Amino acid sequence: MSNPAPTAPPKMTIKLDGREIPFEKGDTIIRAAHKAGIDIPHYCWHPGLSVAANCRMCLVEVLPPPGRPAMQLDILRWDPAKKEYVPQKKPKLLPACQQECTPGMEILSESSAHVDEARGAVQELLLLNHPVDCPICDQAGECRLQDYWLEHSRKSKRMHEEPIHKPKGQVFGPTIVYDAERCIVCTRCVRVSAEIAKDPVLSIRERGNLGEVVVAPGRELDHDYTLMTEHVCPVGALTSADFRFKARVWFLRSARTICQGCATGCNAFLDYDPRNNTPYRHRPRDNQEVNKYWMCDEGMLSYKNATEKRQTSALVGGDDATLAEALSAAKEQLQGLRDDPERVAVILSAEHSVEDNFAMLTLARTYVGATDFFVSGKPLGRGDAILMAEDKIQIRAA
Repeated sequence: MSNPAPTAPPKMTIKLDGREIPFEKGDTIIRAAHKAGIDIPHYCWHPGLSVAANCRMCLVEVLPPPGRPAMQLDILRWDPAKKEYVPQKKPKLLPACQQECTPGMEILSESSAHVDEARGAVQELLLLNHPVDCPICDQAGECRLQDYWLEHSRKSKRMHEEPIHKPKGQVFGPTIVYDAERCIVCTRCVRVSAEIAKDPVLSIRERGNLGEVVVAPGRELDHDYTLMTEHVCPVGALTSADFRFKARVWFLRSARTICQGCATGCNAFLDYDPRNNTPYRHRPRDNQEVNKYWMCDEGMLSYKNATEKRQTSALVGGDDATLAEALSAAKEQLQGLRDDPERVAVILSAEHSVEDNFAMLTLARTYVGATDFFVSGKPLGRGDAILMAEDKIQIRAA
């Protein structure tokens, strides 16, 4: 008698705002929601970094199991009728980025009035000293402070005192400019440097509303992943010297592409202005099998190689020519070579696409009869154990 096929273990699930979503052992609430395509507002959490739980924007209400009372906090709330603060109780909210899932757990996020109030308070706190830089800020149009204010606050600032002023336009290194007044001290950039680049060159100085990001004494932010600190910044505190003041994001469109910096082949987005087809920046595209969430500085800036000093027209004798003139000149120069193919050597470039090389190979073999072929490309360069490959010759599709 054959043994019955093993049954799969039951799928573990939690209930978020009445919706049942699966999770894996060790998942936190926000990670399970993220996998299910549900956005729990957050600033400091990033799926590729350690948990800091310092922004408190992801607070959720975890309902107690049946028969167990909820943990309550004693608070004072202003009573407009009595014109005084009166004692009340409210449930203790938990950060979704830190709280692990357990089977059957019920969580309220968008459907909890307590959560909505707390997120509005967090937004107000973060904006108390934040400058109104939106008209000149590179992050405008993709800033989470803007998005979450519309979703969870929509209240004017109640503080009328002069906000705290901090350094603006600090040059952290060759690629990054820092504005401390916009910083919400989420520490994402600190964790990218320490955990991804393995170079803990950034840290936080002071506490509370005096806190700001600083570079280690005697150092610059100059490792190979500095642009990732700007990429993960949820506000406009860290800006890229390459993109700074170049374009507005709402004018840009994104094309899926592959980084041409080295043989790793990081998945990327190329952001360009469709009005004149000008590319402005390279961004990593998530792919857990290749580059996860990251790209190196060399790759982030490699988009320029495909556009700057690019030959866009045919040349004959060093002068611009039409395609017909170029083909005619090529035909004339190749005339008779089929009878003596040993005079021909064809160079295929690893810097060109597979399609371009195939067209050249077909031309040389079929119509010229060439037998000698060579491959050219960039020499080996610098690599690391993170993403950068020494092989800078990447034969890529067009």
